[in-house]
Amino acid sequence: FHTDYDELITSSKGQMATRVKRSSFIPPNEIFAALAKDRPHPLYLFHGDEPYFIDRAVKIVVSRFGARAEQRTFYAGEDSIDELMDSWSTDSLFADKLVIVLKNATLLSPSDRERLAAESQFRDSSRPLVVCALGKVSLAQRFFLTCREMGFVGEFRKPFHGHMKGWAQRVAKEKGYRLQGEAAALLADQMGTDLLGLSTEIDKIGAYVVPSKDIGPDDVKAAADDLTEYTVFDL
Repeated sequence: FHTDYDELITSSKGQMATRVKRSSFIPPNEIFAALAKDRPHPLYLFHGDEPYFIDRAVKIVVSRFGARAEQRTFYAGEDSIDELMDSWSTDSLFADKLVIVLKNATLLSPSDRERLAAESQFRDSSRPLVVCALGKVSLAQRFFLTCREMGFVGEFRKPFHGHMKGWAQRVAKEKGYRLQGEAAALLADQMGTDLLGLSTEIDKIGAYVVPSKDIGPDDVKAAADDLTEYTVFDL
Protein backbone atom coordinates (compact mmCIF):
# COMPACT_ATOMS: atom_id res chain seq x y z
CA PHE A 1 0.00 0.00 0.00
CA HIS A 2 1.03 3.59 -0.28
CA THR A 3 2.49 4.86 2.99
CA ASP A 4 3.36 8.38 4.02
CA TYR A 5 5.23 8.94 7.23
CA ASP A 6 7.52 11.35 9.00
CA GLU A 7 11.00 10.44 10.15
CA LEU A 8 12.99 12.39 12.71
CA ILE A 9 16.52 13.10 11.56
CA THR A 10 18.85 14.45 14.23
CA SER A 11 22.06 16.34 13.55
CA SER A 12 25.41 14.81 14.49
CA LYS A 13 25.53 17.10 17.54
CA GLY A 14 22.06 16.02 18.61
CA GLN A 15 20.96 19.66 18.78
CA MET A 16 18.38 19.79 15.99
CA ALA A 17 15.68 17.49 14.67
CA THR A 18 13.98 17.86 11.29
CA ARG A 19 10.75 16.34 10.02
CA VAL A 20 11.20 14.73 6.62
CA LYS A 21 8.25 13.62 4.49
CA ARG A 22 8.77 10.28 2.81
CA SER A 23 6.59 8.02 0.70
CA SER A 24 6.97 4.54 -0.69
CA PHE A 25 5.10 2.28 -3.09
CA ILE A 26 4.26 -1.22 -1.92
CA PRO A 27 3.68 -4.13 -4.37
CA PRO A 28 0.12 -5.51 -4.68
CA ASN A 29 0.90 -8.85 -3.03
CA GLU A 30 2.02 -7.02 0.11
CA ILE A 31 -1.17 -4.95 0.09
CA PHE A 32 -3.30 -8.08 -0.15
CA ALA A 33 -1.37 -9.73 2.68
CA ALA A 34 -1.80 -6.65 4.88
CA LEU A 35 -5.54 -6.48 4.14
CA ALA A 36 -5.96 -10.12 5.09
CA LYS A 37 -4.32 -9.81 8.50
CA ASP A 38 -4.52 -6.13 9.49
CA ARG A 39 -7.19 -4.86 11.89
CA PRO A 40 -10.43 -3.62 10.30
CA HIS A 41 -10.61 0.08 9.39
CA PRO A 42 -13.57 2.45 9.03
CA LEU A 43 -12.26 3.70 5.68
CA TYR A 44 -10.40 2.10 2.79
CA LEU A 45 -9.12 3.88 -0.30
CA PHE A 46 -7.94 1.87 -3.30
CA HIS A 47 -6.71 3.83 -6.29
CA GLY A 48 -4.43 3.42 -9.30
CA ASP A 49 -4.49 2.28 -12.90
CA GLU A 50 -5.14 -1.47 -12.45
CA PRO A 51 -8.86 -2.23 -11.85
CA TYR A 52 -8.20 -5.96 -11.37
CA PHE A 53 -6.09 -5.26 -8.27
CA ILE A 54 -8.65 -2.76 -6.96
CA ASP A 55 -11.51 -5.27 -7.33
CA ARG A 56 -9.39 -7.94 -5.65
CA ALA A 57 -8.69 -5.64 -2.69
CA VAL A 58 -12.42 -4.91 -2.28
CA LYS A 59 -13.19 -8.65 -2.20
CA ILE A 60 -10.59 -9.20 0.52
CA VAL A 61 -12.10 -6.45 2.68
CA VAL A 62 -15.63 -7.80 2.26
CA SER A 63 -14.48 -11.36 3.01
CA ARG A 64 -13.00 -10.20 6.31
CA PHE A 65 -16.54 -9.57 7.57
CA GLY A 66 -17.70 -13.15 6.99
CA ALA A 67 -19.89 -15.07 4.58
CA ARG A 68 -23.01 -13.19 5.69
CA ALA A 69 -21.59 -9.76 4.94
CA GLU A 70 -23.56 -7.63 2.47
CA GLN A 71 -21.84 -5.36 -0.05
CA ARG A 72 -23.70 -2.28 -1.24
CA THR A 73 -22.06 -0.58 -4.21
CA PHE A 74 -22.53 3.02 -5.35
CA TYR A 75 -21.03 4.90 -8.28
CA ALA A 76 -19.99 8.53 -7.98
CA GLY A 77 -21.46 10.55 -10.82
CA GLU A 78 -24.41 8.16 -11.13
CA ASP A 79 -25.77 7.57 -7.62
CA SER A 80 -26.50 10.48 -5.31
CA ILE A 81 -24.44 10.98 -2.19
CA ASP A 82 -27.74 11.06 -0.24
CA GLU A 83 -28.43 7.45 -1.26
CA LEU A 84 -25.01 6.39 -0.06
CA MET A 85 -25.43 8.23 3.24
CA ASP A 86 -28.82 6.61 3.85
CA SER A 87 -27.46 3.17 3.08
CA TRP A 88 -24.40 3.76 5.26
CA SER A 89 -26.75 4.50 8.17
CA THR A 90 -29.29 1.71 7.58
CA ASP A 91 -28.92 -1.79 8.97
CA SER A 92 -29.29 -4.76 6.67
CA LEU A 93 -32.27 -7.05 7.26
CA PHE A 94 -30.53 -10.07 5.76
CA ALA A 95 -26.84 -9.72 6.59
CA ASP A 96 -24.78 -9.67 9.78
CA LYS A 97 -22.34 -7.05 8.48
CA LEU A 98 -22.56 -4.28 5.91
CA VAL A 99 -19.77 -2.94 3.69
CA ILE A 100 -20.39 0.18 1.58
CA VAL A 101 -18.36 0.41 -1.64
CA LEU A 102 -18.03 3.68 -3.57
CA LYS A 103 -16.58 3.44 -7.07
CA ASN A 104 -15.48 6.15 -9.52
CA ALA A 105 -14.45 8.33 -6.58
CA THR A 106 -12.55 10.72 -8.87
CA LEU A 107 -16.01 11.96 -9.99
CA LEU A 108 -16.97 13.12 -6.50
CA SER A 109 -17.75 16.82 -6.36
CA PRO A 110 -15.90 18.98 -3.79
CA SER A 111 -19.11 19.29 -1.74
CA ASP A 112 -19.63 15.51 -1.75
CA ARG A 113 -16.04 14.97 -0.61
CA GLU A 114 -16.63 17.42 2.23
CA ARG A 115 -19.81 15.62 3.33
CA LEU A 116 -18.09 12.24 3.31
CA ALA A 117 -15.11 13.60 5.21
CA ALA A 118 -17.39 15.09 7.88
CA GLU A 119 -19.50 11.92 8.17
CA SER A 120 -16.40 9.73 8.43
CA GLN A 121 -15.53 11.30 11.77
CA PHE A 122 -18.53 9.51 13.32
CA ARG A 123 -17.86 6.10 11.80
CA ASP A 124 -15.99 3.04 13.03
CA SER A 125 -14.74 -0.21 11.56
CA SER A 126 -18.01 -2.08 12.16
CA ARG A 127 -19.45 -0.65 8.90
CA PRO A 128 -16.60 0.43 6.64
CA LEU A 129 -16.68 2.58 3.52
CA VAL A 130 -14.46 1.27 0.72
CA VAL A 131 -13.57 4.00 -1.79
CA CYS A 132 -12.31 3.04 -5.25
CA ALA A 133 -10.77 5.40 -7.79
CA LEU A 134 -9.37 4.45 -11.18
CA GLY A 135 -6.33 6.65 -11.57
CA LYS A 136 -4.22 8.49 -9.03
CA VAL A 137 -5.97 10.67 -6.47
CA SER A 138 -4.61 13.61 -4.53
CA LEU A 139 -4.17 12.59 -0.92
CA ALA A 140 -4.04 16.29 -0.09
CA GLN A 141 -7.79 16.62 -0.75
CA ARG A 142 -9.67 16.53 2.53
CA PHE A 143 -11.71 13.34 2.08
CA PHE A 144 -8.83 11.31 0.65
CA LEU A 145 -6.61 12.69 3.40
CA THR A 146 -9.20 11.49 5.91
CA CYS A 147 -9.06 8.03 4.34
CA ARG A 148 -5.31 7.99 4.87
CA GLU A 149 -5.49 9.25 8.45
CA MET A 150 -8.38 7.05 9.60
CA GLY A 151 -8.00 4.01 7.40
CA PHE A 152 -6.05 2.05 4.84
CA VAL A 153 -4.82 3.39 1.49
CA GLY A 154 -3.61 1.15 -1.32
CA GLU A 155 -2.25 2.35 -4.65
CA PHE A 156 -2.20 -0.17 -7.49
CA ARG A 157 -0.12 0.18 -10.64
CA LYS A 158 -0.21 -2.00 -13.72
CA PRO A 159 2.31 -4.85 -13.57
CA PHE A 160 5.38 -4.87 -15.77
CA HIS A 161 5.05 -6.94 -18.94
CA GLY A 162 7.68 -9.36 -17.68
CA HIS A 163 5.46 -10.24 -14.71
CA MET A 164 2.36 -11.08 -16.77
CA LYS A 165 3.25 -14.75 -17.36
CA GLY A 166 3.38 -15.32 -13.61
CA TRP A 167 0.12 -13.45 -13.08
CA ALA A 168 -1.53 -15.48 -15.85
CA GLN A 169 -0.64 -18.72 -14.11
CA ARG A 170 -1.70 -17.38 -10.73
CA VAL A 171 -5.09 -16.15 -11.97
CA ALA A 172 -5.70 -19.42 -13.80
CA LYS A 173 -4.85 -21.44 -10.69
CA GLU A 174 -7.26 -19.37 -8.59
CA LYS A 175 -9.98 -20.16 -11.14
CA GLY A 176 -9.19 -23.88 -10.97
CA TYR A 177 -7.24 -24.25 -14.23
CA ARG A 178 -3.76 -25.56 -14.99
CA LEU A 179 -2.18 -23.09 -17.42
CA GLN A 180 0.91 -24.53 -19.11
CA GLY A 181 4.03 -22.36 -19.20
CA GLU A 182 4.02 -21.90 -22.98
CA ALA A 183 0.31 -21.08 -22.89
CA ALA A 184 0.88 -18.53 -20.10
CA ALA A 185 3.66 -16.84 -22.09
CA LEU A 186 1.48 -16.71 -25.22
CA LEU A 187 -1.48 -15.30 -23.30
CA ALA A 188 0.72 -12.71 -21.60
CA ASP A 189 2.03 -11.55 -25.00
CA GLN A 190 -1.51 -11.19 -26.33
CA MET A 191 -2.87 -9.34 -23.30
CA GLY A 192 -0.20 -6.72 -22.75
CA THR A 193 -0.52 -5.58 -19.13
CA ASP A 194 -4.33 -5.73 -18.87
CA LEU A 195 -4.97 -8.01 -15.88
CA LEU A 196 -8.74 -7.54 -15.95
CA GLY A 197 -8.78 -8.54 -19.60
CA LEU A 198 -6.48 -11.46 -18.79
CA SER A 199 -8.92 -12.74 -16.17
CA THR A 200 -11.80 -12.52 -18.64
CA GLU A 201 -9.83 -14.36 -21.33
CA ILE A 202 -8.98 -17.18 -18.93
CA ASP A 203 -12.70 -17.57 -18.18
CA LYS A 204 -13.38 -17.75 -21.91
CA ILE A 205 -10.62 -20.27 -22.59
CA GLY A 206 -11.82 -22.30 -19.61
CA ALA A 207 -15.28 -22.52 -21.20
CA TYR A 208 -13.61 -23.65 -24.42
CA VAL A 209 -11.65 -26.53 -22.84
CA VAL A 210 -14.45 -27.76 -20.53
CA PRO A 211 -14.60 -30.38 -19.01
CA SER A 212 -10.79 -30.34 -18.99
CA LYS A 213 -8.94 -28.09 -16.54
CA ASP A 214 -5.71 -28.03 -18.56
CA ILE A 215 -5.01 -25.08 -20.86
CA GLY A 216 -2.30 -25.41 -23.49
CA PRO A 217 -0.95 -23.04 -26.15
CA ASP A 218 -3.31 -24.42 -28.83
CA ASP A 219 -6.28 -23.57 -26.59
CA VAL A 220 -5.03 -20.02 -26.21
CA LYS A 221 -4.60 -19.67 -29.99
CA ALA A 222 -8.08 -21.03 -30.61
CA ALA A 223 -10.08 -19.16 -27.97
CA ALA A 224 -8.23 -16.01 -26.86
CA ASP A 225 -8.24 -12.59 -28.48
CA ASP A 226 -5.10 -10.56 -29.07
CA LEU A 227 -5.63 -7.41 -27.00
CA THR A 228 -2.09 -6.08 -27.14
CA GLU A 229 -2.06 -2.28 -27.20
CA TYR A 230 0.24 -0.54 -29.69
CA THR A 231 1.30 3.09 -29.84
CA VAL A 232 1.10 5.13 -33.00
CA PHE A 233 4.89 4.84 -33.23
CA ASP A 234 4.61 1.02 -33.20
CA LEU A 235 2.11 1.21 -36.05
